[in-house]
Amino acid sequence: MNFSVKNDGAVLLPTLIISGMLLALALALTKIVSNELQFSADLLLAERSYFAAESGVEQALLALKTEPTNWILNQETILPHASLTTVTVENSQSSFPFLLEPKNSIRWQFGNDPDPSFEITPTKVQNFTINGTGLANMLQWKFQCSQANSSKTEMLQSRATSNEITGSDSGTWDNGTQIGTKTIQAFLDSLSDETRCFLSLTNFGTSDITGTFSTLGKIAPPQTIVRAKGSAGGREKIIEFEYRQKNLTPFFDFGLLQKN
Repeated sequence: MNFSVKNDGAVLLPTLIISGMLLALALALTKIVSNELQFSADLLLAERSYFAAESGVEQALLALKTEPTNWILNQETILPHASLTTVTVENSQSSFPFLLEPKNSIRWQFGNDPDPSFEITPTKVQNFTINGTGLANMLQWKFQCSQANSSKTEMLQSRATSNEITGSDSGTWDNGTQIGTKTIQAFLDSLSDETRCFLSLTNFGTSDITGTFSTLGKIAPPQTIVRAKGSAGGREKIIEFEYRQKNLTPFFDFGLLQKN
């Protein structure tokens, strides 16, 4: 008697199981690779947005340094790789509120930064007005100006006689060899375009002085916040930088105290 065993399809089930496992493994690997690619793309876009923001800060600092009378405000710049930076510099361009505590000073620079590495057309100093409370007899103003490539310094200084200081106010003028009296406007008009000039305000009182320094034109702020937002592919990064002009931070003016 002959027996025959039919085993057709006996290997089908293991084949299906193995195929399913391989398919599941392939899908899992595809998901992992896809996630890694997405992560890499997100990381790349995040880096581009960060460096776009950093470029915006550098752009603002360069403009503030080399062109203080034309510093950028709310400016957008398109960068490579579809990146964009938006820069905001706080403070207005011609009006600067200030608070002076007793025996403290603040300074403004008129014109360009004295850095010979930048070839910037000189800018004439601007007319200005100072208004506030507590200025009279307590606020000392002082101009200190020098010509390019010269160590010669001209100064004009006085105490405020009212709560407003304008070009018609007079002060003691000293150029190192001569001493006299000049109005602020006459003093500024006598200076050439190449003159580098600083105005300092010092509080000699016992209480705070608040005021606003305004110009007819534009000058750089003595200190401000530079905010740059970089964007790339829907990703955004924001960098804030506290900017202070070189040698223009609030200071205690010993030279003024020695003379007054």
